[in-house]
Amino acid sequence: ARGEDAMAHLRSLGEKSLQCSACELATATMDSAVDSTFIKQWKSTDAKQRAKKLRASLKKACPKLHEMQIAQLGDVGSREYVDFNKKMQEGGSMSNLSMGPEQKEAVAKVCRLLAEDSGALVDLMSASLLKRGRRLADFRMVEEVCQGMLGVCSKREDDDDDDDDDDDDDDREL
Repeated sequence: ARGEDAMAHLRSLGEKSLQCSACELATATMDSAVDSTFIKQWKSTDAKQRAKKLRASLKKACPKLHEMQIAQLGDVGSREYVDFNKKMQEGGSMSNLSMGPEQKEAVAKVCRLLAEDSGALVDLMSASLLKRGRRLADFRMVEEVCQGMLGVCSKREDDDDDDDDDDDDDDREL
């Protein structure tokens, strides 16, 4: 299955921070490609039609990554892939910057592998919507794919804070 191919590719990137940031960049680009027409037609199509339409939308998204200047930056253990132009606008540290075709390809390949496995993404979207009673427009691809389906990103800090508080409570009870 392609989801496994995407996972194998992500693992080949090494550091967890690189795996997560590659997934986030790819899925954010994919998320922007899911247009309102696809969302409006969701209820009136079956899973096979959804997968076909989603694959077509996502395949249009992946080439957009080649238009971006994707860089790898940061220190070993916390390196990440970033959109260099966006990072320049935000400002901040640019330590250990590496930018070239291999960084762009590392992220673009995640996108292509996930787009090929659009059936798995449709299944994930359907399950998420049924489970939470949400609308398709509320589907958060980055979180659902990178945290849920592939497990390469941990939950965000605000979620971790709850766990930390629980640990503190446990320590006080001892």
